[in-house]
Amino acid sequence: MGSMVDANPDVVKRAHDEGHVIANHSYSHANLINLDEKGIQNEVIKTNQKIEKIIGEEPYLLRPPYGSFNSKVKNATGMEIALWNVDSLDWKTRNSNAILKQVKSSVLPHSVILMHDIYSTTADSLDPMIKHLKSQGYEFCFVDELIDVI
Repeated sequence: MGSMVDANPDVVKRAHDEGHVIANHSYSHANLINLDEKGIQNEVIKTNQKIEKIIGEEPYLLRPPYGSFNSKVKNATGMEIALWNVDSLDWKTRNSNAILKQVKSSVLPHSVILMHDIYSTTADSLDPMIKHLKSQGYEFCFVDELIDVI
C-alpha cells in the first residue's frame, strides 16, 4: 500500500534491490470497484509515483485490495492484475500455527499464497512454512512468473 511505502521506503528499496517484484496495492486499501475511474486512478497513480521515486521504476503489477477488480479497474489502471489462489487466512486467525496449517492443507503446484505484513504471527509462520514447502519439493519464484496460472 502506498501509505506503507511512505512509512517504510527503506524496506521497499531493499526488497527491490534484492530482486523482488514490487507491485501496487493501492494507496489506502480502498475497494477499487467501489470507486469511479478517477478515484481508482488516484489510488494507483499516487502509489506508483511513490514507488518510482524509491526504486526508479513504476510497478506494472496491481494486487487489488480484497482481490476485488473488474473491467473498470483493469481499464482505469492499465496494469496487470496479480491475485492469489491460496489464502493463508493470516488476517483472520492471527495465529502462526493456524496459518501454517491452512497453507499446508491448501497449497498445490503453482500456488500464490496470500499473506500480509500487519501481524507478527505471519512472520512467525514463515520459517516453518518455507521449510515444509521445500521438503515437499516446492520451489519459490516471483509472482510475475505465475500471472498466467492464477
